[in-house]
Amino acid sequence: MPCIVFGESFSSWFSCLGELGFRATSVVLESSTFLDLVRSLVDISCQIYIGNSPKLVPSDSQIGFIDGRITNSRVQMSQDLGLTTIVSTRGVRRPVPGWLSKSSKILHSDVGGVTIKTVEITVCSLTPQIFNSSDTRETVVCRDASTIMDSKGHSLFHRVAPAEIHLSPLRCEVLGTPTCPFIHGGGLLPSSVSLKTRVITPTLFAPKGTWGVRRLTGTELLLAHD
Repeated sequence: MPCIVFGESFSSWFSCLGELGFRATSVVLESSTFLDLVRSLVDISCQIYIGNSPKLVPSDSQIGFIDGRITNSRVQMSQDLGLTTIVSTRGVRRPVPGWLSKSSKILHSDVGGVTIKTVEITVCSLTPQIFNSSDTRETVVCRDASTIMDSKGHSLFHRVAPAEIHLSPLRCEVLGTPTCPFIHGGGLLPSSVSLKTRVITPTLFAPKGTWGVRRLTGTELLLAHD
């Protein structure tokens, strides 16, 4: 389905539009900082507007995706483009006159992610039938952090392997001590996961019966946020 994407210099929506069944036909950005990258992610026919008050041309799209809060200026842009529904990654501070709104929370692990992070999605619509993000979500198999971990990672130290290789039910479990905590690699990662996060996971050179405790690599961190 065609849609319009709004953002500052980029939009996080580009990474998941295809999974939701949408295709950007227009992009509205406040800055051209990442213009070349944006161009590489959309069709050649996609219209890209730059600036706070660009001259917009109405399209066939009925829905817009906003990276950030729904502001009065973005509502006005949506109306100028003929949109009837707008979806935002942040809530609405006050009701938008003439628009119905609904917010829902999406758990990262419910859509194939490996963290316990929860994202709130807000939908505003001019029609009584408000777009529901769950209607476009494909069924996914839940997975744990072991699916992104490299067994060749360098261990800081080793500890006895946990009794459960894969946590069930799936959860984020903190092991170790208060002064030296680490996350079970067979479960979910914390929402604040970073390069400083320590995880206990099977490693190639760990002594028998032990797992290695190590920090995530840059590649693993990117995969964790996918």
